Amino acid sequence: MPNFLARFLMRLIAPRRMHLESLSITLPTRQRPLRGVGTMMALGACLGNWVVMLPPLVFAEAAVAGNLEPEMVVIHPGEFVMGDLSGVGDWGERPVRKVIITRAFAIGKYEVTVEEYNYFAGTTKRALAGGTRTDRGKLPVITVSWEDARSYADWLSTRSGKVYRLPTEAEWEYAARAGTQTLYWWGNKIGRKRANCDECGSEWDLKQSAPVGSFPANPFGLHDTVGNVWEWTQDCWHANYRGAPADGAPWLEADGGDCNRRVVRGGSWSNDQWLVRSSSRAWFRTDFRGVNLGFRLAQDLE
Repeated sequence: MPNFLARFLMRLIAPRRMHLESLSITLPTRQRPLRGVGTMMALGACLGNWVVMLPPLVFAEAAVAGNLEPEMVVIHPGEFVMGDLSGVGDWGERPVRKVIITRAFAIGKYEVTVEEYNYFAGTTKRALAGGTRTDRGKLPVITVSWEDARSYADWLSTRSGKVYRLPTEAEWEYAARAGTQTLYWWGNKIGRKRANCDECGSEWDLKQSAPVGSFPANPFGLHDTVGNVWEWTQDCWHANYRGAPADGAPWLEADGGDCNRRVVRGGSWSNDQWLVRSSSRAWFRTDFRGVNLGFRLAQDLE
């Protein structure tokens, strides 16, 4: 692997002060995030309509075979502007475009936890994630591949009679922005103790993921959309948004999508503030498992 590519991988996957050898993961060939230097533009420019703000509806699902389904938040239809609104992002976050979410959907209030995932793993005779210690139960599940996450959603759908799935990339950003147009949902400065990332000022920075819900929720009621762990989405990888759907649908093979690589969003505890912006995007191969990689579920309501 070329040295410059190894450095890219280090930035995406590992803390700056952690050696790659110390990570219990296998780095896939050519695995890297989009990374570039944009030009600072005037923040808050009028780039489109804001999301129609309706109060989020939170509901906890009924017990399924002795275990609770994840707590979900209903996201109402609306429109938002997706991508690099500030001009400081990567070319892969462009062109900026308006997306109209035409149907309500639900999304996890939190990232899927070790406790939730391990109930599935034990039932289906899979390897447990995150070990068996009970105090790890409220941590987000990690070292799960895209196939693992999809299998969990399919299993939960079968057991519950509902339709669970991974969110599309557009749904993820719509829910993460929660009506805002700033770098982070609370503003343009990372601040302190609002999230878990390199230099976020939390006790978990550059060490590990934080228990879900350790930080304030965004205006839609979602926790940990900034940092903590990268989150899988449905979408196949496209290098930029040219030709992307404008209705929030998953973007798969069309327009040259690489479905062996899937989009991840949100950044993680091991990434700097540039990679945890609301518009930041990267990819991992579908069979990749990492110590800073997890997911949250979406649910169809119609």
